[in-house]
Amino acid sequence: MDSQNYWYKLISYWVVHEKRTGLTIPFIIGARKYFEPTSEFDTVSTLMNKIKNSNIDKVIVLNHCPHVQEYVLGFDSNMYGTFIKNESYPNPTLKTASNTEILGNNYDKIITSLEERYRKCIENEEYSRSNGNWSHYTTDNDIPLINLIMKEI
Repeated sequence: MDSQNYWYKLISYWVVHEKRTGLTIPFIIGARKYFEPTSEFDTVSTLMNKIKNSNIDKVIVLNHCPHVQEYVLGFDSNMYGTFIKNESYPNPTLKTASNTEILGNNYDKIITSLEERYRKCIENEEYSRSNGNWSHYTTDNDIPLINLIMKEI
């Protein structure tokens, strides 16, 4: 099972322990350097393909979060949406919620839309979303949270 992936740890902690909807894609991408310091950053496409083709016991859902006004990855809570076919395992592990339809009508278009949406903030290493703006991780909140997740899970 792939539950030891950095993205799974982040999503699991945020959704299960913090009782939140999910984490933004840039937040997850930026956090990789804390979990796997020698690895290159994932692109949006690479991250989404890893999730789509993983062997995990939960379904990750791409959902638009009204609180942060961004797309987040969380666990499926029986939302209406579309399962994305898993190429490696019989059970799908990725789902797009119905409120993501504006991104495109198929997986490739959704990925392209997400890459375009998050390109600038990822290039600028602005992975944290607060008050409607992207910024670097905060030293008083984001980095301690990432470090806690690394230790706990």
